[in-house]
Amino acid sequence: LRRLFNRLVAALRRHGPLLVNANKTRISFQARMRFAGVQVQKDALLAGLTLTRPVKDPRFFRVVFYGPRAYGYFFRLTEPRQLDARLRQYLAESYRVGQQEHLR
Repeated sequence: LRRLFNRLVAALRRHGPLLVNANKTRISFQARMRFAGVQVQKDALLAGLTLTRPVKDPRFFRVVFYGPRAYGYFFRLTEPRQLDARLRQYLAESYRVGQQEHLR
């Protein structure tokens, strides 16, 4: 899981600087604001990210509508190959949300 976490962080850092905030129950990723996070489980990373639009993708097991400009998407990572091109696109988009580009 450590290798998978490191790959996730590397995928996020490709888009710019970010803070990795760890506390007792989760790790969040922040640019200007928090935009993604993970909870470490025994055999998986439960991850979430924020996007500004509705997305249909079977990897998301839960979607939360936060308001007119924010949706939370939750997914499970168990192996590095799950960090595919489409997920990396969602991560890039979520990083831009963290930079608050949608508000400009």
